[in-house]
Amino acid sequence: MYTELSAEEGRIYLPSIVNLIFKPKNEPNFFVQPWENHALRDCAEFQLGREESAPDQLLFFVTDPELASALREETEELFLFGAYNQITVCQMRARGTVTLLKNYAQTEQLKLRLRAAIEVRIDSKLNKLTRQEARERFEILEEGSLFCFRVNSYAYSFYDRG
Repeated sequence: MYTELSAEEGRIYLPSIVNLIFKPKNEPNFFVQPWENHALRDCAEFQLGREESAPDQLLFFVTDPELASALREETEELFLFGAYNQITVCQMRARGTVTLLKNYAQTEQLKLRLRAAIEVRIDSKLNKLTRQEARERFEILEEGSLFCFRVNSYAYSFYDRG
């Protein structure tokens, strides 16, 4: 169902997704709804590797105790799924590993960038967040654990909405 992408192609499309869901590697054909789980995406930043030796990664904050516990215990590769709408729906999948970042030197700068991106969307016309949704995202940034998902490969699948 999914078609593998090169790293260059994955770097173009994966940051466009509007939601994020983690699944074990034994669910390779999972399809996520484009409107699910936006809070995790709003509290995440893609950092694209600049060299062959530097992998693409996603830094993200989690407060959900069940998800945080599962990610702390995960030692195998897993899939990160997301989707975005065009004329068709694009399902994205990245395979990689997750680690908890306890002493990340850039944590405060990351929080400031994410907070600024959230604030811009409050009551905006595009990708609007309500004030309550923004408060929920700010709480995740302040109270959440910081994780890093390192991407090993990318894949995609398209389907028509009709």
